This record gives sequence, C-alpha cells and structure tokens, in this order.
Amino acid sequence: MHSNTRARVAVVGAGYFSQFHYNAWRRLHEAGRVELAAVCDRDGERARAVAASHGIAHHFTDLQALLAESRPDVVDLVTPPDTHEALVTAAIGHDALV
Repeated sequence: MHSNTRARVAVVGAGYFSQFHYNAWRRLHEAGRVELAAVCDRDGERARAVAASHGIAHHFTDLQALLAESRPDVVDLVTPPDTHEALVTAAIGHDALV
C-alpha cells in the first residue's frame, strides 16, 4: 500500500463491543484516512445491520469469503480471544495486517 492510498479495513465481529471499533473506523473513514471495506460476523443479520448502520458496502458470515472478495489491507478482530489465533492465521494468509 502506498502512502497516498487509503487502507482497506475489514472488521470481524459485530457484537456489543464492536460498536466502539466501528465508530472509530468510521471517524477515520470520514477523515479520508481509511476505507471501510467489509464486516464479518457469524450472524448474517447482525453483520448486515452493522454494515447498513456504518455505511459499509459488504458484509459476510465467512472470513475466507471476506478475505478473498474484499482483499482488505487491515483486519480488525473484535471477537472473543479464543478465536484470534485461527482468525489471525487466516488473515496473514491473505497478506492482511491484523
């Protein structure tokens, strides 16, 4: 990614605590610093609702699909700690920062 290119950000998780992450990412997006590329959650309706409320074009229930289709530069994990190892491994496999 070049310095004049906005980072493409995907967030994994759409539960209660994620609202704080989405609000921060949205402020960076509005400042032209990042592009909110996608949201992923096992609960498809929750992922859709979060995407709609934060102006995110794509939502997924499957991390592999998100990584392949959205090709994010950064993946923000807002999931329980015991899920992080597998999610980090998947994201790194797609050259995303976690």
